[in-house]
Parts: sequence; C-alpha cells; structure tokens
Amino acid sequence: MKLPKIIRGLKTGCSKLQRPEMKDWQKIMQMLRKNSRTKISEISKATGLPRTAIDMKLKCIKDSCIKRFVTLIDFRKIGYKERVIFLLKTWETELPDMSPVNNMTKIRGNYSIIIDCYFRNNEDALSYLESLEKYHPRAHYIVEEIACEEFLAR
Repeated sequence: MKLPKIIRGLKTGCSKLQRPEMKDWQKIMQMLRKNSRTKISEISKATGLPRTAIDMKLKCIKDSCIKRFVTLIDFRKIGYKERVIFLLKTWETELPDMSPVNNMTKIRGNYSIIIDCYFRNNEDALSYLESLEKYHPRAHYIVEEIACEEFLAR
C-alpha cells in the first residue's frame, strides 16, 4: 500500500527523511486517533523509531493532514439528551438557527445537507424540526452511538 500523496511530500516541505514510511504512518495515525495527546516517547516505543525521528515525522504529519486537535464531549452528561440527524433539501449552509448544530455536511442524493444536532429534550428537537420545514427535513433520532472516531484508529 502506498502512502497518501500528501504524506509522500508532494504538497509539503517535508524531506524524505521526515516523511514516515507506510507502517510508521499507520501506527502513528492509529495512536493519534485513539489519543491525540499520546507522548512522543510512547509513539517511539510502539514504532521502534528514535524520539527525534518521531518528532520530525509528527511535524510533517501535522503540517500536511491534521486539521485540528479536539476534545470529544459526552453531550448526554452535560444535559443534551437528544441527538438528531436531519436531512435537508437546500444548498444553504447558514440556517436561521445554528445553535444546536454540531456538524453540517453537503451530501449527494435526494437530500443535499445533513446536520447533526443536540438538544436538551424532545420538545426542543421537535421545535427545531418545525423551524426547518421549508427545507423538507427528515429527522433521524440517534438511539445509541456504537462507534465514534474509529476510522484509522485500529
């Protein structure tokens, strides 16, 4: 399997020494996906590479393909009991009320936008659904999250 173009250095200033090999890239990304605060010493131990090499490779990866480091919040624990995915028929990317929106994505198919929203209760979710009527929404209530942020983490 080849390294993604961005990691091969085509769009970065990374030297060949800084670019991770595929097995190193996979292991580093796997560890960062599980915990973005993983220490360089832990990554070094897992890959068998010296800390200085890991430091250079991490800089190359950060500069090329990491958007940002974020904290994943358990919204239920802070009072947001309802999570609803809405499918919308609109190309507008600014809705009248964006406050419950966690993620908004353009999609292909019968609907053009998908929004992932959090609400304190079902009444708030229904009220928001009514406010979206002009976009012909379809609502899907999330019952349980089975996997979260797992891609490239295994």
